[in-house]
Amino acid sequence: MALVECSECAKIISDQSTSCPKCGFPTGEAGHTNNLNMVDKSGRVAEPQKNIRVQLLKIIAIIAIICLFYLIISSYFNYKEKAKQYGQKDFSEQVDSSYIPIPMLLTGAGEDGHYFLISHTTNNGIEEIKYMRKDNVFDSYGKMEIKCLDNEIRKYSANSLSGLQSANMGEWYKISPEADWTEQDIVNFVCGM
Repeated sequence: MALVECSECAKIISDQSTSCPKCGFPTGEAGHTNNLNMVDKSGRVAEPQKNIRVQLLKIIAIIAIICLFYLIISSYFNYKEKAKQYGQKDFSEQVDSSYIPIPMLLTGAGEDGHYFLISHTTNNGIEEIKYMRKDNVFDSYGKMEIKCLDNEIRKYSANSLSGLQSANMGEWYKISPEADWTEQDIVNFVCGM
């Protein structure tokens, strides 16, 4: 039997009682100390004993969260370093030498990939090009028709060069440098040839 303090009137009572004899406050089932504070031999309210497993789990959770943040931050800086190196990388060695590098002056090659001209033909004042976008994740391909005098284009993208054969080019639209700098870089390159 232990002495506890009634949480309603603060009278010291037995932990076996079902209600406080002074105020009648229910203390729960006999043997349980719901809403009661433990009292030590000197009459002071004792702190409940902390569960060591709970504390250990909290410490492990904190360490896991710190490790997770470390991994996220280090992978971010690793990505930034790879992007920086990628921007300085010369992909011309990895690309068919017949492909002509397209300088990306507005977008910046490091941020938006390296572009290579695969083919260029002119038919009835329409420039038709096929190009490749090479980056450090995957390559993609594009087909673009350009009316240089009207500054209009239509385009199609695919994951493979053969996917451009069945290209549905869509409608013509005016190119705006503010809307898509990549398109403007390609148009400037093709129309300036």
